[in-house]
Amino acid sequence: MTTFTIRQLFNIGVISKQLKQVLVILGCNTFKDMVELSNDKIKVDYIERSYHLKDELFKAISDVYDLQEIIPEFTATADTSKTSCKVNSKPSKTKPFKVGDFTASLLKKSDSPINQKDLLAAIKEFLPDTYIESIRANLNGDPKKRFVFFLDGYVGLRGKEYDKRFQVYSIANKKVQYAEQRIMEFLSFMEEKHRSPQPHGLEEEESLYRWYLDFTKSTAKELSELRKTFKECLKEYEQWLFTPFEYAYKRNCDQMKWYVDKNMELPTTEDEPELSTWFNSQLENYTKHKDKRKQMFIELMDFLADYGMHFYDAKSEKGKATVKENKKKESKSTESPLDKYIRLFKSIKGDESKKGLALQKALLIIAIGNLVQANKISTNEVTLTDELLTEFADVCIDVVGTASSYNIAVPYYYMGEEPFWSLIPKDWMVREDREETEITYDYVEQTVACSFMDNDLFDVLSNKENFDILKMVLLGNRDNKKESTEYEPDEERISKKVEDRNTLLNKVMTKGPRSNLRVVMNGELFENDKAVITFVDVLKRIGLDRIRALGMTWCKIPLISTVKDEKYNQKFEDGYYINVNSSTDRKQKQLCEIAASLGIEIKVDIIDSKGNVV
Repeated sequence: MTTFTIRQLFNIGVISKQLKQVLVILGCNTFKDMVELSNDKIKVDYIERSYHLKDELFKAISDVYDLQEIIPEFTATADTSKTSCKVNSKPSKTKPFKVGDFTASLLKKSDSPINQKDLLAAIKEFLPDTYIESIRANLNGDPKKRFVFFLDGYVGLRGKEYDKRFQVYSIANKKVQYAEQRIMEFLSFMEEKHRSPQPHGLEEEESLYRWYLDFTKSTAKELSELRKTFKECLKEYEQWLFTPFEYAYKRNCDQMKWYVDKNMELPTTEDEPELSTWFNSQLENYTKHKDKRKQMFIELMDFLADYGMHFYDAKSEKGKATVKENKKKESKSTESPLDKYIRLFKSIKGDESKKGLALQKALLIIAIGNLVQANKISTNEVTLTDELLTEFADVCIDVVGTASSYNIAVPYYYMGEEPFWSLIPKDWMVREDREETEITYDYVEQTVACSFMDNDLFDVLSNKENFDILKMVLLGNRDNKKESTEYEPDEERISKKVEDRNTLLNKVMTKGPRSNLRVVMNGELFENDKAVITFVDVLKRIGLDRIRALGMTWCKIPLISTVKDEKYNQKFEDGYYINVNSSTDRKQKQLCEIAASLGIEIKVDIIDSKGNVV
């Protein structure tokens, strides 16, 4: 009976057209596959939730089994468009042979598990045409759950004690089962949310996103067929697959549609500075995108056209919106890039509620310009790296004589108010909530996906003469000149500079009270009084050479390297330099990513100073 194909069962009316299509999507080609699928709770739940075919699936299986008992010699021709039935003139009164009962009786008499090849030879005396995959599927689908499977193809009775050498399940099988489960969860997420999982969502969504990246890049041979199946399935969900940049872009487009629909006009730099700046920058740059963002913006312009908002060709009008503000911009179109940023820097925004904000923005721009000049920032994208934190601290001390009262998160976040800067948020926040929230380093990491300066601004900062001119403009706007002129004596100032620099770095980089790691890997516990020691111990147990082969990096240097880096904190172990220049949270994520890539079972908890799991 297991030789029947899904198409043959459809042709003789056992299963419906819709069930046939769903089974094919899930990789079922024979009745044997259908029986095996029926024992996978996750897949059955998926069929029920997505297609409401759960009852029909079990009825089809029951019908075929009933057919087998009533007509033992029922067979199908090789032609899938036709079937034939051969029925004995007299029904057989012999009890049908059952693989599960036969195997259970053999195992009750044996003190050891039985190899499936030996089991196949014994069963072939009763079922000459059977094969090992059919037997395995039968035992897997045993309704009484009597069987367990061991390495090297051995099967035993559940609950029966065997020699310890048999008490290890197949790791390869676990990988496949885990991958199948995650595939169903991934597809279910997209059907429910109409988007793919993103790295900044809830814990489960972030976990699904990391699994997707690892699975699609994996080279494990036992998962090759499953990857092909998954790739085919994703073709049906192509419109919902977004990269993090595409998804952030989509939300900005949606926010634009919502704003225009509500206010019947474009957002301005007064009421929605971030949205307005983003929109005008994309009018110039959207054609440069090579992914879904280009089509998203085209659809946004089509939407705006329905409200009478039309836009000139980007080449002829530089992509500026055809609104009243164009007249003002035309009068400034003859400005050179340097003149433009001199004008904009003279009016950097800062108000009484954010004391010294304009000065902090100026100091941040100088720090960024210094890194551009040193070729440490090579594009117009700006992220909160350790290099930028250190440079900002040095600039604060050099310009105003102290760094203890400044937090880089504040100017970095509010730089989005400026017309030459764009922040791409991880989650869109309404303005009222944002104003009441304290802007901390952690808050910026959680809410900001990335930050961009104008391409023209990057070009100006790259030119040393132009940068020197802009520095004079920025420093001429200081609203805290007294603080910058009343210095302590030279010797005291040098000592205070080092102290203040460390204070600022600790202020922005501290994530809270000291925390440790507790790791359970393959049943072995790793825990020390310092997270870095636990981290290194686990890496050594996994194998530094195996981890190095994964090519993981952090702060732009390898996690495991044979070369020492003078700038970053590394530990030398077993001939390798380990990059430990990361927070406890990051160490936890790194261990989980390594374990997922290598197929290792691991649990990593962060423990606070009181011994509680965070």
